[in-house]
Order: sequence, then structure tokens, then C-alpha cells
Amino acid sequence: MTCQPLPRTGVEGDLGLLVVLALALVSVGIVLRVARRSRRGGGVARAGGGLAALALLVVGVTVAVVAPAPSARAATWDCLATDGSLTVRQVSVLDGLAPGVEPVAIEGLLTNTGGEGTVVAAVDVTIASVALAGHRVGSCGASDYLLLDPRMPVGRTLAPGDSASFTGAAIGFRTTATDQDACQGATVHLRYTVVPGTTAG
Repeated sequence: MTCQPLPRTGVEGDLGLLVVLALALVSVGIVLRVARRSRRGGGVARAGGGLAALALLVVGVTVAVVAPAPSARAATWDCLATDGSLTVRQVSVLDGLAPGVEPVAIEGLLTNTGGEGTVVAAVDVTIASVALAGHRVGSCGASDYLLLDPRMPVGRTLAPGDSASFTGAAIGFRTTATDQDACQGATVHLRYTVVPGTTAG
């Protein structure tokens, strides 16, 4: 039984960068307004135009300096079992996957939403896909990341409504000799597979 990721919602992107862009645009508007009011001669108008050009240049430099390349992250998914009896929820936040950063622990919660008891041996995690940030081009895939101990033991019989936590796996960034710039800001989609257990006796 495999949990498929649901679509992500909300704003994707760097909020700080959006704030910088907004402030920069306001600054350009102020410069242009001052230049328009100063109509005492062609030289002043040209000076106003020069100020506007200078403001645009400052905007470009500010954006380039303030917007560092973001690290990758693993998406947080709520996913449902295909048989409708088990729900897997990832509870750990997996941000900051980057070269030199220690792998981040994966934690989740398994809930029996069905009407009968279910024996669960473990939960396996794999990398389903990697989505590049909107402005990135190039190659970045599952081979650029590493999963440690992908089988997380549960070893429990879940009665209807019961839950069990699982952990033990970790995800990190795998540094290679190839160009990995496309992985900056990428989102790693994880897939969880429940491994059924057997009833004793």
C-alpha cells in the first residue's frame, strides 16, 4: 500500500525577496514622481531620468545581493492509503537540504481509519520525484539526495482509530562532482509505503 502525495498549495518562493522587490519598486516610483515635479528645465528633467536609472540599477544590485540561492527541502505530505484504512502523515519539517548539512530525520504518524485492526510491520520511504524551483534549469533528481535507513519499523497491531509514530530514516543532500546548481530551491517529494505484518499464531 503506497501513499501518493497530494498537490501542494500556497505561495511558493522567498518572502524576503518579495519584500525587497516591493520596496525597490516604491523607491523607483518616488524618484520618478520627484523628477516629474521638477520641471524647471531640461537639465533637471535629464537629472531626474538619471536618478530613475540609478534607482533601477540599485534595485538590480540589491536583489542580486539579498536573494541568496535557497537550499532544497522535502515536501510535507498528507497521504491516504489506497484501501482507505490507513493514513500516513509526515510530521517532521525537512528544510535546508544542502551540501555540508547533516541529514534531517524523517518522522511520521500512521493512523488506522478503517473498521478493522491492521498489523503493520514498518513504513518504507522513497524519493518519488524532485521538482525544480520555477526559475531553475538543468538536472536534479533523486540521485542528488540520499536516504538513510529508509525502512522505519512499527511492529504494531493498530485497532480502529489507533495511531503509531514512525521514525529512523533521514534525508540529506548528496554532493557529487557534477553541476548541482539546479537543485537550489528544489522540492523533494517523498512516497511512503506501509509494510503489512503478520498476526502471531
